[in-house]
Amino acid sequence: MNFDMDEFVKDTVRGGINHIWGGGRGSGKSHAAISFVQPLVEGKYPQLGNVACISNMIMLKTFSGGIRVGYPDNFFHVQTIADMFRKTGDLLHEFGMGNIKIILLLDEAQNFMLADQNSSPENQAMVRYMGITRKFGHCTMLLTPTERNLVPRIRNFEDDPNVPGYCGVLWKKDKVVASDFIRQYPGLGLKPRDITTMAMSSYDEPLPMMIPSTSWTTPCERLRTGGYAYDTLSSASLSLGENFDIVKFINKCSGVASYELPDAISEYFDGVEAESEEEALEATEARIREEALMVDRMRADGIIWRKIANYLQQPESTIKLHYNNYFDKNPSRKISSESRDNNIIRSGSARVYIQPDKGGTEGDFERSSRRCNREEGGQCSS
Repeated sequence: MNFDMDEFVKDTVRGGINHIWGGGRGSGKSHAAISFVQPLVEGKYPQLGNVACISNMIMLKTFSGGIRVGYPDNFFHVQTIADMFRKTGDLLHEFGMGNIKIILLLDEAQNFMLADQNSSPENQAMVRYMGITRKFGHCTMLLTPTERNLVPRIRNFEDDPNVPGYCGVLWKKDKVVASDFIRQYPGLGLKPRDITTMAMSSYDEPLPMMIPSTSWTTPCERLRTGGYAYDTLSSASLSLGENFDIVKFINKCSGVASYELPDAISEYFDGVEAESEEEALEATEARIREEALMVDRMRADGIIWRKIANYLQQPESTIKLHYNNYFDKNPSRKISSESRDNNIIRSGSARVYIQPDKGGTEGDFERSSRRCNREEGGQCSS
C-alpha cells in the first residue's frame, strides 16, 4: 500500500480544510490528533512553512520540582472563541497573511456545539465560522466521541447528497476496521489503538492509517525534565467570551481585502475593550450616585455619619468623600439640611413667608418671623 504522507499533509493542512476526529472515550482520538499535530507545529513538514496551533487542550510541562501547566513553542491555549480570533489576529500581524498555517485544535467539541442545542449562541457562532475558516487561514480539527454530536452542516462532507457540509477530512477510531487491518498485516505488530481511519468524501471507504505516537502523548511520569504532554484527564471547554458578538465580528471582517484583515480584527477588539471600559466607568458612577443620594436622604432624616457608615459597611471617610465629590458637581440634587442652610428651597419643603413689620426695616425680618411663628403657629398676618 503506497501512501504519500507529505502530499497528504500539503493537501489537507491549509486554511479552509476542516478535520473531524471521532471516537469513543478512551479510544485514543486525542492521542492520535496530538501525534498528528506535533510534527506539523515542530516544522517536520517544511513545505508547510510557518505553523502554529491554537487549542483548548491543556498541556503540561515537567520541571525539576514537578509538573505544571506549560505550552510548547507555537502552541497557544484559549478558552473562548473571542480569544481564538484575538490570537489569530496577533499571528497574522506577526507573520502576514498567507505566511502562516494556523491549526485550530478543539477537544471535546460536543461540549460547545451539541446537535440538539443548535440554537445556542456557541453553536451559531461556530457554524458561521466553519463556513469561512479559509478567510482566517484556519485548518480546524474538532475532536468528539461521535461526529453525530455535531450539527449536519459541520459534520457532513461537501459532497453529502442530503445536507452538504464543511467537513474536509473525517478521522475515526473504529476498532472493527482496525482489527481487520491488523489481521491482514500481522507482521507489523500493531494494536487496534494504533490505527485511525480517514475519509475525505461521503463516497470514500475509510482508509486505515497508522499515526506514530509522539513525545506529547507520553505519560507525564515518564517525561524527561522540560518535556511536554497533553493533559489526558482535563476537560476542555470553549465559550463565546464576554462581550463578544460573532455577528458584529464577522461583519467587521467581511468586505475587506486580505491584507486588511489583521487590522480589522484588531479594530474590532480595540472597540470591545473601549466599550467595556466605558461601561465599567458608567457602572461605577451609577453606584456612587445612588450611594450619595441614599446618604443624603439619611442625612435629611437626621441620621449621623457614624450610623450611616455602619449601615453601609464602609469607612466614614470614604462615604463622606464620595458624598462631597458627587454633590460638589450636582448641588441641585441635595435635599439634606446642608442645602437648606444655603437657602435652596425644594419642592415639598415647609415654606415660611416672612414680611417686615409695617414701618419696619430689613433688620426686623428675623424678629418678626419669630413673633409670627410663636403667636400664630407660623402664619404671619398682614
